[in-house]
Parts: sequence; C-alpha cells; structure tokens
Amino acid sequence: MKMFAKIVAGLAGVVLGGSVAFGAITNLMYEDSKYDKNKIFTLEQVVGWQYFFDETDYNDRIEGLYRGYVSALGNSDTRYLTEEEAEVWIAGDNGKYVGVGIKFTWGVTSQYLVVTQVIEGSPADIMGISVGDRITQIDGIYAMMSNEDKIYDKLSYSGDDIVTYTILKMSGIDEGQTLDKPLWVEELDSEICTTMVLEDEIGYIKLNNLKKGATDIIVDGIASMEGVSGWIIDLRYVSDADLDEVLEFTDILTDTGEMFYSVDRKGETTYYNSVSQKTDEDIVLLVNSSTSGIVEALVAAVKQDDYITIVGTQTAGSASIQDFVRLEDGSALLISTQHLFLPDDTPIGTSPIEAEVYVDLDIDYTLKLVTEGVSDLELDNQLQTALQLVLQNSKVSDNN
Repeated sequence: MKMFAKIVAGLAGVVLGGSVAFGAITNLMYEDSKYDKNKIFTLEQVVGWQYFFDETDYNDRIEGLYRGYVSALGNSDTRYLTEEEAEVWIAGDNGKYVGVGIKFTWGVTSQYLVVTQVIEGSPADIMGISVGDRITQIDGIYAMMSNEDKIYDKLSYSGDDIVTYTILKMSGIDEGQTLDKPLWVEELDSEICTTMVLEDEIGYIKLNNLKKGATDIIVDGIASMEGVSGWIIDLRYVSDADLDEVLEFTDILTDTGEMFYSVDRKGETTYYNSVSQKTDEDIVLLVNSSTSGIVEALVAAVKQDDYITIVGTQTAGSASIQDFVRLEDGSALLISTQHLFLPDDTPIGTSPIEAEVYVDLDIDYTLKLVTEGVSDLELDNQLQTALQLVLQNSKVSDNN
C-alpha cells in the first residue's frame, strides 16, 4: 500500500500524522487582555451559586468555558474535546467503536428514538435490544426532541457508569412491554463497510467510515465479488475519515495525476497525486448532507470523471484537513489546519457538493425507517436510481 504523509510545525512541538502532545502554554495573558479572573469568579457566583435555577456541575461549566473559547473561532471543523471525548476520538481513529452498541433515529413523532442497528456482541445485543425497539427514556430523561441535548449526552456517554435505557419492545416475546435495560460502554471493532451483490450483478458497498485500514478492507470486499458489471459506493452518512485512507481510495477511483491540493495558514501547498490507473468499471457514488469532512475531497475529485456519477442530494460542505492536538491534561483540540482545492483551484469544503443526479429520499423509505427502524433497499429510491444508472452505463459500455 502507498503511504501518504505530512509534517506540520506546531507551537510547542511537531505534528506528525495529525497528532501531537502539547505541554502547558503559559504567559498568554497580556496587559490589554480581556481575560479577567475576577470576572470568571463573579460569573461562577452568579450562575453557579445564586441565580440559575437548574443544578449544574462545576466541572461541566469549566469544560464549557474551554469549549466556548474554541467555538468562538467560528469554524465548525475546529473544536475542543474533553478527556473522555478525546479517548473516544483516538479509539475511532484506530477503527474502534465506543458505546453501548446502538444506532438510532428519531421516531415519527419525535417522542422516542427508534433503534436502527444493534452491533453484534455489544451490551445492547447482550441485553436483548432489537432493531425497531423504541427508546423512551435514558436514565429517566424522556427521549423527546425538547430534551435533545441531554439525550445526546446520554447516547454519547463513554464513561464507566451504568446507563439505564427504557425500551418499548416492538417484537419478540416481550412485544408491547416497557423494560429498563442497564447498559454499559464497551470498545468494539468498528464495521468499516458492508458489501453485497444486487440484481443484474451490480456490486454495492455501504461505507460506515474511512478510518485506518478501510481501503484494504474495501479492496478485499471488491475482490470477493467477482463478475460484477459495475459498482455503487454509498457515502451517505460518512463523516469519519482519515486523510491517508481518503487519498488511497481516491487514488483507486481516479486516473494518474493530481487529485487535489491543500494550503496551510502560511500559504504552504501540499499536492496529492494519484499514482495508479483508475478502475475501468462503471461507478455511482451516493451522497447526502451527512457526507461530510475530508471524504468530501474524494467526492469533489471523482466528480471530474465522466465515468463516475454522483447521485443523491448534496454534501455538507465542510471539508478540511484537521490535526488532533492532545493537551497536557488529557483534553484535546481538533483543529482545521489546511484548506483543500481541486487542481483548477476550485475550493473544496466552502460549499456543498451537488449531486449530478439529484434525488430526494421518498417518504415511504423514511416512514419505514422512523417507524420500524428498517432501511429497506427496495424503497431506497436514491439507491434504486443509482442501480438503474449503472445498468444503463454497463449496457452502453457493452455496445461499444
């Protein structure tokens, strides 16, 4: 496998492969600084002790202070991570999933969550939770849209305490019963992708992420499906991606030459080139507004290819190269350090990338997902459109 590497100088060290440990940075307070310890103390008295009506945790308020400082940069790709969040990020970067093993969507009334996937061998699987079950409460907090922030905090919890999920069973011997399920957090292998052969020998690759080792797994999956006449690569909901993997996968899909380039704050440019011949099979990419981050560079690069068609809606428009910076206390920063451009100097990530064939999901597909938790491929009209395009392109290629 080809290796793509970058080296970026940092304030107190050197970033290698996108991560660095920084020591304490001192002497940042200047005479004209607006930072005021007395003001922080006053805010703590007013908010923490006297007036605010909800009980809050002091440590949460301090973490919020740091988070707010970074969010004031106004860049959604740059954010502060607590020590707990940093550990989850590191695990994910190494191809691991951290959690109770549930994927979900909001129910049709937004008064509950619907389980859309249960990871095999996870705590949720062990405790008998199934696709289609409804989460009505977590630790006594009702799963309602009005409690969205609190619910997401519980869903993303990665600590050591038991979290109680209140589940309305929608199938099995407990159908119709509401049960409390104590769940715990585990680190599990993350499923990179699923592959299958659809009708008329069209290969389908559903990507969950493009983290370390993903391209090798995808290539192995492709090799296992001999005789297919075209491919559908599903990038919908892909936001976790590693730059090296994006480069590797883009290299497979594009012809020899420049794929895209990046520019850092000093104006230094790094060019990323394809060094191999592209595949000669017909390919359709599926994207939506949750296709986000560095993977959008792949979408932008292959959109220039006449043999690859992009179907769906549009990407998020938030691509950049990020560095992971670990701080002395275990917390971390994800920092957007480089902007991306196509060879013709078109920016990547400043605006969404539009699909060449624009298709909104039908209500029938969405309704089945939010009521039963099932992603029905037959009702997935974006996928069905992609399937028809590959078939048409394959017939044209055969005639030529």
